[in-house]
Amino acid sequence: MALDARTLMLMVITFLVFSALLLSVLWWMHHQIKGLSYWAIGMSILAAGCALVFLRNGIPLFVSVVIGNTLIAAGVATIAAGSSLFASKKPPVRLLVFLTFTLFLLLFLTHSRDDLLRGRIIISALSIGGFSFLAGLPLMQTRQGGKLRASLAVNLVMGAFFLNALVNFTRAGAVAFSDTLSGPTLWSGDITAMYYLWSSLFAGCIASGVPILVAERLSNLLRLQVREIESARNAAETALCEQRNFLAMISHEFRTPLSVIAASSEVIADNIDKRDEESADEISRIRRSTRRLANLVEGCLSDEWLASTSQITRKTQIDPHEVLESLAGEYDVRLDWMPDQPVRINADAFLFPISLSSVIDNACKYAKSCDGVRIMGELNTLHSEMLVIYVLDDGPGIADEDADRIFDKYYRGPNALQKPGTGLGLFLSSRIITLHDGTIDIANRNQMKNSPQFADTGAIVRIALPIFHR
Repeated sequence: MALDARTLMLMVITFLVFSALLLSVLWWMHHQIKGLSYWAIGMSILAAGCALVFLRNGIPLFVSVVIGNTLIAAGVATIAAGSSLFASKKPPVRLLVFLTFTLFLLLFLTHSRDDLLRGRIIISALSIGGFSFLAGLPLMQTRQGGKLRASLAVNLVMGAFFLNALVNFTRAGAVAFSDTLSGPTLWSGDITAMYYLWSSLFAGCIASGVPILVAERLSNLLRLQVREIESARNAAETALCEQRNFLAMISHEFRTPLSVIAASSEVIADNIDKRDEESADEISRIRRSTRRLANLVEGCLSDEWLASTSQITRKTQIDPHEVLESLAGEYDVRLDWMPDQPVRINADAFLFPISLSSVIDNACKYAKSCDGVRIMGELNTLHSEMLVIYVLDDGPGIADEDADRIFDKYYRGPNALQKPGTGLGLFLSSRIITLHDGTIDIANRNQMKNSPQFADTGAIVRIALPIFHR
């Protein structure tokens, strides 16, 4: 049974339309892949040109012959430009436009003469074959250069372009030496039927090969991004290690002179005349400044330690009364301990005092004097047995809009701008208390103002910790 060229041409149009739709969807989903948009547009133009050729007997001859064949060539030329972009090469746009325009002029000058049908077919076949060769060439050059992996999809698409070029060149030669082609015999002859059979296969190869080619490119991009992320992670870990080593060195260099200054101030304080109030005040200032700088060093190191761990592994049973009593004496503030029974909590012996000292130091900083700072400890058995610690001061207090942000890293409220600090103290306290399964917040003064122990207070920091039971 003879092949029906018109049916085969309809198959070609169907495959091209399907390819154009599929490539358009891929283009919409993956704009970062170069050349994909040209392939989608080229397939659409190619399908439109084939449709005009197919409708030759129902539309004007100029539209079918000149516009239709020019669109077919322009579609393949656009696909060739897309292949160059996909292979990271600059497309020969001027050459493609020049050849397409030349084809248009030749078809325009010969379309009305039936005796020149042979010449029109040869010109069109040579143009399509040349553009197909230009479409496959960048893929071959890039594959040989190692930029494209020699996969099945690359070989399929590249081979389809080269084979299409060979088929069109062969068709041009066969038509040139054929004696049977004359007059309006567009749909007759085995050569024409075989050509459209191949065209349908070519469209099917492009429709199946290009999506796989795109998937491989996405896989390559993903692997590249993974390597970049891995490289960045390694660089970040190296930088973090160097930063920790630097902080450890700085801490060591700071601790030694700070210890000497603190010890010297204690010796001087013990030996000065008690009536020399001015010298005593200066010594007190030295001791406070030394303590503040020591807390800053410890805070930075604790921040680094907390950032590198998710849980405390050095917990022991400690007496919070002893810790608070020691801190109250160190800061020269008042301690009101309410529980009349021994209380113990499960806490880190190093980090827990840091969390409390940061809060107390902050209260001393904003209080009118150290006499206005007070620490309270009481038991709360309303929901579960908890130890509640209040740190009160007679300073300006904390505004409601700052209460939720006061524990953020490096955050300092409007009242803190005139005071020395880094915004790390309360952040560290919050982190450490959270790791101890406790809570820390700013109590609402309006709800507690009726309680005598909270009268005339500025800021109220409330810390709740679970009590340890044997």
